[in-house]
Amino acid sequence: MPIPAGGLGFGSLIDLGWMICSLALCGAVAMHPAMRKMTRHAARPYETSRARLVVLTVAWLNSTLQVIWRGRRPHNF
Repeated sequence: MPIPAGGLGFGSLIDLGWMICSLALCGAVAMHPAMRKMTRHAARPYETSRARLVVLTVAWLNSTLQVIWRGRRPHNF
């Protein structure tokens, strides 16, 4: 299939099919008995501190805002 002149055609039915299949497979993996055993109560090797949570939150916000910002800019190929 040739690439359209306007770039790659994202948002097609094929993309929707890939998303549905990947979500279904992730759900099937989560329901597997081996995964359920991993979520049983166990001793935590470390306690999550406030500093760790702040660093993770800032990193998540930074990456999210970069994706939004880059998505709003016009693409110059």
